Amino acid sequence: MQPGTFSSFVQGPSNRIAFVAALKVATSVEEADKPVLFYGPCGCGKSHLLDAICRQLIERNPDLHVLQAEARTFFDARAHAAQQNTFENRVLLIDNAQFTPRHALAHELLSRAVSEARSVVLCCDRHPDELLLPPELLARFERIEIDRPERQIASAILQRAARHAGFELDPELSRHIAAGLSHDMREVQGTLNRLVTEARIRGENIEQRCAARALPRSHNGRGRNDTKT
Repeated sequence: MQPGTFSSFVQGPSNRIAFVAALKVATSVEEADKPVLFYGPCGCGKSHLLDAICRQLIERNPDLHVLQAEARTFFDARAHAAQQNTFENRVLLIDNAQFTPRHALAHELLSRAVSEARSVVLCCDRHPDELLLPPELLARFERIEIDRPERQIASAILQRAARHAGFELDPELSRHIAAGLSHDMREVQGTLNRLVTEARIRGENIEQRCAARALPRSHNGRGRNDTKT
């Protein structure tokens, strides 16, 4: 799996606005930006952007306190000690915000973080209106949607991931694979991992017949956001 960096993130129409917003958080930490909420389906790059923000902030600001955590872990550990929590000079990066507890202590903790922290970024797999957060707290966030990547972007991600694994994937073959996927990037990565494993076991390059064998049969060539060529 490639590290979550801005340089390894493949941009396209479905994610460009989110990429720019994430890069702004990572490079403008001295400014008091509005907290950001990235939302969209699983496997569209939200966690990648969160990792990229964290990595760049730590590299450029070694004295900055950057806290990245899953929502359930973060709130379970801190909500019952809310009075002892402080977020001054901190950046808070929370993934899977759809699992934020519904109790008042968790909401108080998040509200305090938004007021005190240098930056707060949430990622969630649901529409913001479906989150169990008070409307007045949710209204403080800038909402940015990330959709599943287009076929061309899924193809480019496959090629980049293949190079990272030490293979060169033919562009036509990568388009063929991308056409059979749902464009969930976790599925794209999983498919590539299967291709790489079989190719290494056989001691050969990734070939068309290997790709066809590794494709998930359940999708039957169907995908979302396909762009006609």
